Amino acid sequence: MRDHDPVIPSVSEGSGARVVARSSCLPPAQVPRSARDDKLIVCVDLNGVLDAYGGWQGPEHWDPPREGAAEFLGSLREHGFRVVIFTTRFADDAKRWLVEHDLLQYVDEVTDRKPAAHVFVDDRAVCFRGDFDATLNDVLSFSAHWENQGVIPSREDGEESPAENVLAP
Repeated sequence: MRDHDPVIPSVSEGSGARVVARSSCLPPAQVPRSARDDKLIVCVDLNGVLDAYGGWQGPEHWDPPREGAAEFLGSLREHGFRVVIFTTRFADDAKRWLVEHDLLQYVDEVTDRKPAAHVFVDDRAVCFRGDFDATLNDVLSFSAHWENQGVIPSREDGEESPAENVLAP
């Protein structure tokens, strides 16, 4: 880590949440900040991060919040971040869920468009660290925390593994 890369400690005991806020590519003056204020933007996914997601069950199904979600979002705000919910769901539906579970108070914006942000918190992400081979290995062995196993089985014949189950909703 460089000297200007802040590491933010665990946000709530027992939640298992840890935010490491770093930008490995940009100097501090160029890290994306909100146009409305000078806060760093943290994008947080809804399904699989804020909720107790167990897999897609249709657009009408919404899981309850994951334990510690309110504390996590509140801690991000306390640390001075602008919190943006970045989701594939319709924004109005996501806002209703946030209101229903008293979480909207910690959120600055809800969007389905990828904003310029300091960091993304997502259950379906692989972090690119500059090495394509390592990243490909991470992709091939990936599974979200809520899945029982990797999504792409390895093949002994050297052929590409099918990705049908990755693309399923």
